[in-house]
Amino acid sequence: IKDYATKKQGEAITDILDAQADAIDNATSAQAVITAYQTSVTAMDKGTLLAEAKNDALAQITTLIESYKAKYGGLSSELDALKAEKNTAIETAETPAGTDIIIDQLDAAVVDLLIADIGQINNDLTEIEAETAKEKIALAEEAYNSLSDAKKQQVSKFITLREAVAAMQESDDTY
Repeated sequence: IKDYATKKQGEAITDILDAQADAIDNATSAQAVITAYQTSVTAMDKGTLLAEAKNDALAQITTLIESYKAKYGGLSSELDALKAEKNTAIETAETPAGTDIIIDQLDAAVVDLLIADIGQINNDLTEIEAETAKEKIALAEEAYNSLSDAKKQQVSKFITLREAVAAMQESDDTY
């Protein structure tokens, strides 16, 4: 069941099974054993686990997106679109563990949005455009560097970020 459930659910199920094993070991009646068994089986119901995982994941996505909006307000509409995309993925997830994967991918997707927001860097940038580009690059690099190594591997636009840095260095000797 641990391969099916979310990490959080797997830990909770382990605790329930341990408690019910103790209850069975200390049972003084057949009814106590039956009750402990039923509690264990109920805790591992796949339909219930999936519904709970989806509800938890949808709440997590909302919380995470709102925190990203507070940090990256200029990307509000893109973050709303990302939220809708992830919510759809969660609704169609076939296992609770699948919802963990979707949530895990969110941080890298936000970094990809930040990188996409940098735009095109060229020698024709005005001073204000160059300063804005530098700020966007710094923000994307900071977000990227805050990711774990595993999450960095999920960033699909990393090369675009490196290209933006190189282009900025080429067009601005002070960068």
